[in-house]
Amino acid sequence: APPPPPPPPEEPASTLIPTIVSVLVFWILPMIVFKLKLMPTKPTSKDSVNAYVLYVKLKCDWKGNPDVPDLAALRNMLDGGGVTGMWAAVPGLRSKYFTYCEETDTVTGVYLFLTKAALEAYKSSDLFKAHLTFKHFSSVKAEVHDVMDGTQCSMDLGAWSTGAGARPARADFDNKAYMLHVRLTCDYKGNPDIPNEAAMRYGIIDGPGPNQGFPKMWAMVPGLRSKIFTLTEDASLCSGFYTFFDKASLDAYIESDLFKMHATFKHFSKIEYTVHEVLAGSERSVDLGEWPGAA
Repeated sequence: APPPPPPPPEEPASTLIPTIVSVLVFWILPMIVFKLKLMPTKPTSKDSVNAYVLYVKLKCDWKGNPDVPDLAALRNMLDGGGVTGMWAAVPGLRSKYFTYCEETDTVTGVYLFLTKAALEAYKSSDLFKAHLTFKHFSSVKAEVHDVMDGTQCSMDLGAWSTGAGARPARADFDNKAYMLHVRLTCDYKGNPDIPNEAAMRYGIIDGPGPNQGFPKMWAMVPGLRSKIFTLTEDASLCSGFYTFFDKASLDAYIESDLFKMHATFKHFSKIEYTVHEVLAGSERSVDLGEWPGAA
Protein backbone atom coordinates (compact mmCIF):
# COMPACT_ATOMS: atom_id res chain seq x y z
CA ALA A 1 0.00 0.00 0.00
CA PRO A 2 1.24 3.48 -0.80
CA PRO A 3 2.33 5.50 2.22
CA PRO A 4 -0.26 7.99 3.60
CA PRO A 5 0.05 11.54 2.30
CA PRO A 6 2.00 13.85 4.57
CA PRO A 7 -0.09 16.17 6.81
CA PRO A 8 -0.65 19.67 5.46
CA PRO A 9 1.87 22.15 6.71
CA GLU A 10 0.76 24.14 9.74
CA GLU A 11 -0.38 27.68 9.07
CA PRO A 12 2.45 29.95 10.14
CA ALA A 13 1.50 32.06 13.13
CA SER A 14 2.41 35.14 11.15
CA THR A 15 -0.40 34.30 8.67
CA LEU A 16 -2.99 32.96 11.16
CA ILE A 17 -3.11 36.05 13.40
CA PRO A 18 -3.94 38.52 10.60
CA THR A 19 -6.69 36.14 9.44
CA ILE A 20 -8.29 36.07 12.91
CA VAL A 21 -8.04 39.85 13.21
CA SER A 22 -9.62 40.23 9.77
CA VAL A 23 -12.59 38.03 10.75
CA LEU A 24 -13.09 40.00 13.97
CA VAL A 25 -12.90 43.40 12.32
CA PHE A 26 -14.89 42.74 9.17
CA TRP A 27 -17.47 40.18 10.35
CA ILE A 28 -17.97 39.75 14.10
CA LEU A 29 -17.58 43.36 15.32
CA PRO A 30 -19.96 44.81 12.70
CA MET A 31 -22.58 42.23 13.71
CA ILE A 32 -22.22 43.20 17.40
CA VAL A 33 -22.45 46.91 16.59
CA PHE A 34 -25.53 46.32 14.42
CA LYS A 35 -27.30 44.44 17.22
CA LEU A 36 -26.40 47.11 19.76
CA LYS A 37 -27.91 49.78 17.51
CA LEU A 38 -31.17 47.85 17.49
CA MET A 39 -31.27 47.88 21.30
CA PRO A 40 -32.95 50.97 22.77
CA THR A 41 -30.77 53.08 25.01
CA LYS A 42 -31.87 53.42 28.60
CA PRO A 43 -31.74 56.88 30.18
CA THR A 44 -28.67 57.56 32.27
CA SER A 45 -27.95 59.88 35.17
CA LYS A 46 -26.74 62.57 32.78
CA ASP A 47 -29.87 62.18 30.66
CA SER A 48 -31.98 62.91 33.75
CA VAL A 49 -29.84 65.90 34.71
CA ASN A 50 -30.23 67.38 31.23
CA ALA A 51 -33.95 66.65 30.79
CA TYR A 52 -36.86 69.01 31.46
CA VAL A 53 -40.62 68.63 31.52
CA LEU A 54 -42.99 71.22 30.08
CA TYR A 55 -46.44 70.85 31.61
CA VAL A 56 -49.14 72.67 29.63
CA LYS A 57 -52.69 72.86 31.00
CA LEU A 58 -55.51 73.90 28.67
CA LYS A 59 -58.93 74.54 30.18
CA CYS A 60 -61.65 73.32 27.81
CA ASP A 61 -64.34 75.69 26.50
CA TRP A 62 -66.72 73.62 24.42
CA LYS A 63 -68.69 76.72 23.40
CA GLY A 64 -65.73 78.69 22.07
CA ASN A 65 -65.14 76.82 18.81
CA PRO A 66 -68.00 75.38 16.71
CA ASP A 67 -65.54 72.97 15.07
CA VAL A 68 -64.66 71.43 18.45
CA PRO A 69 -67.96 71.39 20.38
CA ASP A 70 -67.17 68.43 22.63
CA LEU A 71 -64.58 65.88 23.70
CA ALA A 72 -65.51 63.51 20.89
CA ALA A 73 -64.64 66.18 18.32
CA LEU A 74 -61.33 66.82 20.04
CA ARG A 75 -60.54 63.10 20.07
CA ASN A 76 -61.26 62.90 16.36
CA MET A 77 -59.04 65.88 15.60
CA LEU A 78 -56.08 64.49 17.55
CA ASP A 79 -56.52 60.89 16.47
CA GLY A 80 -58.13 60.62 13.05
CA GLY A 81 -57.07 64.11 12.02
CA GLY A 82 -53.44 63.33 12.71
CA VAL A 83 -52.82 66.65 14.45
CA THR A 84 -50.48 65.06 17.00
CA GLY A 85 -47.98 64.28 14.25
CA MET A 86 -47.03 67.97 14.17
CA TRP A 87 -44.95 67.40 17.30
CA ALA A 88 -43.01 64.40 15.98
CA ALA A 89 -40.36 66.64 14.40
CA VAL A 90 -39.83 69.07 17.30
CA PRO A 91 -36.05 69.17 17.91
CA GLY A 92 -34.97 67.70 21.23
CA LEU A 93 -38.41 66.36 22.14
CA ARG A 94 -38.39 62.87 23.61
CA SER A 95 -42.16 62.60 24.23
CA LYS A 96 -45.37 64.57 24.27
CA TYR A 97 -48.42 62.97 25.86
CA PHE A 98 -51.84 64.41 25.05
CA THR A 99 -54.09 63.78 28.05
CA TYR A 100 -57.56 64.63 29.32
CA CYS A 101 -58.70 64.99 32.93
CA GLU A 102 -62.44 64.47 33.30
CA GLU A 103 -62.46 65.85 36.85
CA THR A 104 -61.14 69.28 35.80
CA ASP A 105 -62.28 69.20 32.13
CA THR A 106 -58.72 70.01 31.15
CA VAL A 107 -56.48 68.88 28.33
CA THR A 108 -52.79 68.69 29.17
CA GLY A 109 -49.61 68.32 27.22
CA VAL A 110 -46.85 66.57 29.14
CA TYR A 111 -43.62 67.16 27.23
CA LEU A 112 -40.28 65.58 28.05
CA PHE A 113 -37.36 67.42 26.44
CA LEU A 114 -33.79 66.14 26.30
CA THR A 115 -32.41 69.59 27.21
CA LYS A 116 -33.65 72.90 28.55
CA ALA A 117 -32.38 74.63 25.40
CA ALA A 118 -34.72 72.47 23.32
CA LEU A 119 -37.63 73.31 25.64
CA GLU A 120 -36.95 77.05 25.43
CA ALA A 121 -36.66 76.90 21.66
CA TYR A 122 -40.03 75.16 21.47
CA LYS A 123 -41.65 77.79 23.72
CA SER A 124 -40.49 80.43 21.23
CA SER A 125 -41.84 78.52 18.24
CA ASP A 126 -45.01 79.23 16.27
CA LEU A 127 -46.21 75.71 17.06
CA PHE A 128 -46.28 76.43 20.79
CA LYS A 129 -47.69 79.95 20.37
CA ALA A 130 -50.56 78.52 18.31
CA HIS A 131 -52.13 77.24 21.55
CA LEU A 132 -53.23 80.80 22.32
CA THR A 133 -55.32 80.85 19.11
CA PHE A 134 -57.34 77.72 19.92
CA LYS A 135 -60.82 78.95 20.82
CA HIS A 136 -61.84 75.63 22.37
CA PHE A 137 -59.54 76.47 25.30
CA SER A 138 -60.36 79.32 27.68
CA SER A 139 -56.90 79.43 29.26
CA VAL A 140 -53.39 78.15 28.63
CA LYS A 141 -50.89 77.69 31.48
CA ALA A 142 -47.37 76.34 31.12
CA GLU A 143 -44.98 75.17 33.85
CA VAL A 144 -41.31 74.27 33.48
CA HIS A 145 -40.11 71.35 35.61
CA ASP A 146 -36.53 70.23 36.16
CA VAL A 147 -36.17 66.44 35.94
CA MET A 148 -34.24 65.23 38.98
CA ASP A 149 -31.17 63.03 38.80
CA GLY A 150 -32.18 59.49 39.74
CA THR A 151 -35.33 59.54 37.61
CA GLN A 152 -33.55 57.25 35.14
CA CYS A 153 -34.27 54.40 37.57
CA SER A 154 -38.04 54.74 37.14
CA MET A 155 -38.36 55.54 33.41
CA ASP A 156 -38.90 53.33 30.36
CA LEU A 157 -40.04 50.32 32.37
CA GLY A 158 -41.71 47.36 30.70
CA ALA A 159 -42.80 47.47 27.07
CA TRP A 160 -45.66 48.74 24.94
CA SER A 161 -47.87 46.26 23.10
CA THR A 162 -45.50 46.47 20.14
CA GLY A 163 -42.69 44.79 22.08
CA ALA A 164 -39.53 45.65 23.98
CA GLY A 165 -37.72 48.64 22.56
CA ALA A 166 -40.50 49.47 20.09
CA ARG A 167 -42.50 52.67 19.99
CA PRO A 168 -46.14 52.52 21.14
CA ALA A 169 -49.04 51.84 18.80
CA ARG A 170 -52.46 53.46 18.70
CA ALA A 171 -53.88 50.50 20.62
CA ASP A 172 -51.74 51.52 23.62
CA PHE A 173 -53.64 54.82 23.90
CA ASP A 174 -57.12 53.91 22.68
CA ASN A 175 -58.95 53.73 26.05
CA LYS A 176 -55.84 52.11 27.51
CA ALA A 177 -52.95 54.16 28.98
CA TYR A 178 -53.46 56.65 31.83
CA MET A 179 -51.33 59.25 33.55
CA LEU A 180 -51.22 60.26 37.21
CA HIS A 181 -50.03 63.79 38.01
CA VAL A 182 -48.99 64.21 41.65
CA ARG A 183 -48.14 67.66 42.99
CA LEU A 184 -46.41 68.04 46.35
CA THR A 185 -45.95 71.50 47.84
CA CYS A 186 -42.55 71.63 49.54
CA ASP A 187 -42.21 72.72 53.15
CA TYR A 188 -38.52 72.88 54.01
CA LYS A 189 -39.35 73.73 57.63
CA GLY A 190 -41.48 70.63 58.21
CA ASN A 191 -38.72 68.02 58.24
CA PRO A 192 -35.25 68.75 59.70
CA ASP A 193 -33.77 65.98 57.55
CA ILE A 194 -34.83 67.81 54.35
CA PRO A 195 -34.26 71.51 55.10
CA ASN A 196 -33.57 72.67 51.53
CA GLU A 197 -33.55 71.86 47.81
CA ALA A 198 -30.18 70.10 47.96
CA ALA A 199 -31.48 67.68 50.59
CA MET A 200 -34.57 67.03 48.47
CA ARG A 201 -32.44 66.13 45.45
CA TYR A 202 -30.06 64.01 47.54
CA GLY A 203 -32.67 61.35 48.23
CA ILE A 204 -33.62 61.04 44.55
CA ILE A 205 -30.07 60.54 43.25
CA ASP A 206 -29.07 56.97 42.47
CA GLY A 207 -26.06 57.15 44.78
CA PRO A 208 -24.33 55.05 47.44
CA GLY A 209 -25.24 57.29 50.35
CA PRO A 210 -27.83 56.53 53.03
CA ASN A 211 -31.44 57.12 51.99
CA GLN A 212 -30.52 57.63 48.33
CA GLY A 213 -32.00 55.99 45.23
CA PHE A 214 -35.65 56.74 46.11
CA PRO A 215 -36.93 56.21 42.49
CA LYS A 216 -35.87 52.55 42.56
CA MET A 217 -38.89 51.88 44.78
CA TRP A 218 -41.11 52.44 41.72
CA ALA A 219 -39.17 50.21 39.32
CA MET A 220 -41.31 47.20 40.24
CA VAL A 221 -44.75 48.87 40.39
CA PRO A 222 -47.07 46.69 38.24
CA GLY A 223 -48.21 48.33 35.03
CA LEU A 224 -45.96 51.40 35.37
CA ARG A 225 -44.19 52.60 32.24
CA SER A 226 -42.49 55.66 33.76
CA LYS A 227 -42.43 57.92 36.76
CA ILE A 228 -40.67 61.24 36.27
CA PHE A 229 -39.55 63.04 39.43
CA THR A 230 -39.47 66.81 38.91
CA LEU A 231 -38.89 69.99 40.84
CA THR A 232 -39.95 73.45 39.72
CA GLU A 233 -37.07 75.86 39.29
CA ASP A 234 -37.98 77.75 42.47
CA ALA A 235 -37.91 74.37 44.30
CA SER A 236 -41.38 74.99 45.72
CA LEU A 237 -43.20 72.16 43.97
CA CYS A 238 -42.14 68.53 43.65
CA SER A 239 -44.10 66.50 41.11
CA GLY A 240 -44.47 62.96 39.90
CA PHE A 241 -45.60 62.36 36.31
CA TYR A 242 -46.61 58.70 36.09
CA THR A 243 -47.54 56.82 32.92
CA PHE A 244 -49.43 53.56 33.40
CA PHE A 245 -50.15 51.03 30.70
CA ASP A 246 -53.79 50.81 31.89
CA LYS A 247 -56.27 52.37 34.31
CA ALA A 248 -56.47 49.28 36.52
CA SER A 249 -52.76 49.51 37.31
CA LEU A 250 -53.10 53.20 38.16
CA ASP A 251 -56.07 52.54 40.47
CA ALA A 252 -54.19 49.72 42.22
CA TYR A 253 -51.20 52.00 42.79
CA ILE A 254 -53.35 54.72 44.38
CA GLU A 255 -54.56 52.11 46.88
CA SER A 256 -51.04 50.86 47.61
CA ASP A 257 -48.93 51.58 50.68
CA LEU A 258 -46.25 53.04 48.41
CA PHE A 259 -48.57 55.79 47.22
CA LYS A 260 -50.11 56.39 50.65
CA MET A 261 -46.60 56.84 52.02
CA HIS A 262 -46.54 60.37 50.55
CA ALA A 263 -48.92 61.51 53.29
CA THR A 264 -46.28 60.71 55.92
CA PHE A 265 -43.61 63.00 54.46
CA LYS A 266 -43.42 66.12 56.65
CA HIS A 267 -41.46 68.06 54.04
CA PHE A 268 -44.66 68.37 51.99
CA SER A 269 -47.40 70.69 53.23
CA LYS A 270 -49.91 69.78 50.52
CA ILE A 271 -50.50 66.75 48.32
CA GLU A 272 -52.74 66.87 45.24
CA TYR A 273 -53.22 64.51 42.33
CA THR A 274 -55.27 64.22 39.16
CA VAL A 275 -55.96 61.26 36.87
CA HIS A 276 -55.64 61.74 33.11
CA GLU A 277 -56.57 59.58 30.16
CA VAL A 278 -53.85 59.43 27.51
CA LEU A 279 -55.59 60.30 24.26
CA ALA A 280 -55.24 58.25 21.08
CA GLY A 281 -52.90 59.98 18.67
CA SER A 282 -50.21 60.31 21.34
CA GLU A 283 -48.43 57.36 19.73
CA ARG A 284 -47.15 59.77 17.06
CA SER A 285 -45.31 61.94 19.60
CA VAL A 286 -44.13 59.49 22.28
CA ASP A 287 -40.68 57.85 22.60
CA LEU A 288 -39.17 59.82 19.74
CA GLY A 289 -35.61 58.77 19.00
CA GLU A 290 -33.24 57.45 21.63
CA TRP A 291 -31.74 58.82 24.80
CA PRO A 292 -28.26 60.25 24.21
CA GLY A 293 -27.03 57.66 26.72
CA ALA A 294 -24.22 59.95 27.89
CA ALA A 295 -22.11 58.44 30.62
